Amino acid sequence: RALDLIAEALKIQPNNPTFHINLGTVFLKLEQFEKAEAAFRRVTELRPDYAVGHNQLGVALMEAGKNRESLASFETAMRLRPNDATILFNVGCIHIRLKNYDEAIRLLNAANVIEPKNSEVLVNLGYAFAMEKKYPKAIEHIRQAASLKPDDKEVQYFLGSLYVAAKNKQAALAQQNTVFSMDPALGRRLYQEIYSDKIVVATFDDVTRPRK
Repeated sequence: RALDLIAEALKIQPNNPTFHINLGTVFLKLEQFEKAEAAFRRVTELRPDYAVGHNQLGVALMEAGKNRESLASFETAMRLRPNDATILFNVGCIHIRLKNYDEAIRLLNAANVIEPKNSEVLVNLGYAFAMEKKYPKAIEHIRQAASLKPDDKEVQYFLGSLYVAAKNKQAALAQQNTVFSMDPALGRRLYQEIYSDKIVVATFDDVTRPRK
């Protein structure tokens, strides 16, 4: 229904960037990323100075797995709005995907200054530190995220895995009890990590998902 209404509106005003933004947003929700890309690209043609249009184009490209193209769009958005936490977050996520962890940390730290209690920012920042094997910093940020999302079993599990990586067995066992109470299967998995020689840093779906 939304697509029908937007199509009618575009017949009347085919060069209205707001209508194209709305069209792209609907296509994103439908996971039709190529169509979303086309809609947002049209926005950037109509309004090259519109940071939101470039950000949304980056989101569509990122969701389609076109990471380097999305980085270019997000960087354009960031030049237009350098202090926007959402844009900084998205650029940081792309750098995680590209394994540019130092740059990801710099950008996510900037986003964290602007939004210091955003669990998404904290999780991705912690993940970037973990990939650099800077476990104390990773633990610091994931503990903050876990306090903001105490019912998120994946965040709690990630924290336990970081304690294992940091060789803090006591903290890992205490965290294992927390995870086990939420999800016994996940708790058993963490228990196995604690008593194995292999270090595993958990990954999960919330990491490097763009914000729209």
